[in-house]
Amino acid sequence: MNRYVFEKPIMIFKSEFNGRSYYKYSQSKKDIDGNYISAYKDCRFKKDVDIPNKTLIKPLEAWESFYKTDNKTYWYTFINKYELVETNNDSVSESKEVDLGDILNSDDNDYIENLDLPFDD
Repeated sequence: MNRYVFEKPIMIFKSEFNGRSYYKYSQSKKDIDGNYISAYKDCRFKKDVDIPNKTLIKPLEAWESFYKTDNKTYWYTFINKYELVETNNDSVSESKEVDLGDILNSDDNDYIENLDLPFDD
């Protein structure tokens, strides 16, 4: 089992299907040309945990896990303990270590809109 250490808060995205909640978080980085690219990874929490869509958290204890169905393996991050990250007027408070940097200052509105919508219909 691989344990994860998150240096910065992550944003949790929530969707619901057939009465169940599903969660993902995004990771972004710059590609070789200096453009931001992002990917989304499934995550799970303890039973009875309900996190609203677009909530910033700081995972304190997390690890990689998987499940199998139809001979396919699906990987996810299990987040066992976390802290909510306070936000102020839709921006992260300065006391927290979050560097959205060029993303918020970018003119590329398509990137920001796609970042906010990780679940495809």
